[in-house]
Amino acid sequence: DGRVVRAAEPVERETNIVTSNFFGRNIIQRVQYLFQGGLALDKQYKDLLGRNFDRVMEEAAKNAIIHGESYVYWAYDHAECLKAASDNGFSGMFLLLDEENGEPRIGVRFWRLSSKRPQYVLVYTPDGTSLIRRDIGKDEKAKKKKPEFTIVNPKKGYVRVLEEVDGKQTERTEGYNALPVCVFYGNDYSCSELTHNLKSKIDLYDKIVSDFGDNLERMEGIYWILKNFGGTPKEAAIMLAEMEEYKTAFVKADDGTKESSASPQSIEAPYAARSFALSLLSKEIYKEMMALNMSEVTGGSLTNVAIDAAKADLDMAANQLETQAFACLLKVFDIVGRPDLYDLTDNYLRQFIANRYETVQMVYS
Repeated sequence: DGRVVRAAEPVERETNIVTSNFFGRNIIQRVQYLFQGGLALDKQYKDLLGRNFDRVMEEAAKNAIIHGESYVYWAYDHAECLKAASDNGFSGMFLLLDEENGEPRIGVRFWRLSSKRPQYVLVYTPDGTSLIRRDIGKDEKAKKKKPEFTIVNPKKGYVRVLEEVDGKQTERTEGYNALPVCVFYGNDYSCSELTHNLKSKIDLYDKIVSDFGDNLERMEGIYWILKNFGGTPKEAAIMLAEMEEYKTAFVKADDGTKESSASPQSIEAPYAARSFALSLLSKEIYKEMMALNMSEVTGGSLTNVAIDAAKADLDMAANQLETQAFACLLKVFDIVGRPDLYDLTDNYLRQFIANRYETVQMVYS
């Protein structure tokens, strides 16, 4: 009939991005399960290791699982945890190995506030530390940025020694026989527990949840089918607004020959298939991380045998992490000068998971 039909402009919608926290929660579960009770060592010996030594090892274990390795630095009278990398990407640490025996020989710790700020580098060696600043300069001839290094603090030993010479008290510093930075490996492969197999399952889980949220917003609800409606999209929007306000539809045919009508319809987003996929992926993620799914140990009728079976994978993962922890502890004890503490140390006191009612009844009987 000569009328020009214009397509409606596409409506841009923001997609839902829903992320889960499987990896973070399972790391906390493994670390807390193993380290919450602390190292089984008498207090008189643990005091030699400085304040909050158990918490330092706990933090080192958490970062080792994430990055593959972390570092425990013995700062004269206490231990500190040094991360291999940070979330902002501007700080971290790595070790340089001795080519003859493969042992750590030099530690390099770096940090900066932003990409436009200078970078500071703290170099650890057996005889002391030195602080270096790296400035981003500019070579006018080459017209290129040129890094410039400046020694802020020269090498200084770790231990302060006070001496009296000719009636005058002087101070000097000394180092150690070895690098006072011990490596805490997260596993035998020195790599992150966030493997490709695990990451792909978590990404798929998040994708399904996000897609389901999009379908809820775009599909589920009531929509209207307008038959023989000759109006514009703007007129249709006005009519729908009137229907929401007055709960009544006024529809008229455009030429008076055809009967027009408006009927409500509803649609629901598919749920059963997604629910099954999410349940399957959740089980696979817990299995991949060797974590304990708490939904499997809920209920008062669950026996201790069933609980032990449910946390078998968690125990094996904790055993592996405990092995790496004691390998790090052995080096810490050597730096402290008390290698005998290794023989006096028992395993970590793990958290207790059991059906307490059943345990009490068994003791009572």
